[in-house]
Amino acid sequence: MYSDRILNDAVYENIPSYGLVGRPTRSYRTIVHGRVSDWDSYLKNALNKLCGLPNGWDGYASPPVKFENAECALHLLSGIKKITDNSGVELRKVIPDAPYFVPVAGGALQAEWHLDGYFVELFFDGTSPVTASFYTDDDNIYEEFFLDCSGAQIDASLLIQWFIRIYDLKNAEQEAA
Repeated sequence: MYSDRILNDAVYENIPSYGLVGRPTRSYRTIVHGRVSDWDSYLKNALNKLCGLPNGWDGYASPPVKFENAECALHLLSGIKKITDNSGVELRKVIPDAPYFVPVAGGALQAEWHLDGYFVELFFDGTSPVTASFYTDDDNIYEEFFLDCSGAQIDASLLIQWFIRIYDLKNAEQEAA
């Protein structure tokens, strides 16, 4: 039975079965268990809820968040978490917790970090690359770029640079106070 739920607690992987001569004789599916972090659990639960919204959740005729948008968000944000987990302690201090998710009319999705007057938003609408925005509440900063999430690897370096800048700016503000 097919389900649009996002990778519940297991990942399925196709594994070939090899015969005596080393050629694949058939394929079968097996469950590959992995550690699920609090970050992963939060992402999956939040995204599954948004994909399960009823039609008209916004008081109009809007559909729930499209699975493709949730899947793209999970792919991108899990990649950021992996970078963070594999980095030094300094970078782990810089990357904030998982974002808030906001459903958007038409099945789109927005991921948001609100960091003491600094905002980072990712807009997933399925028809174009992900739009990433960084701005301040005083309008002194507004930057935008596009992330291509279609490949197996996503270059999130500019997004991580924004988090480093926010961390540095907040530290400078604290030192000046």
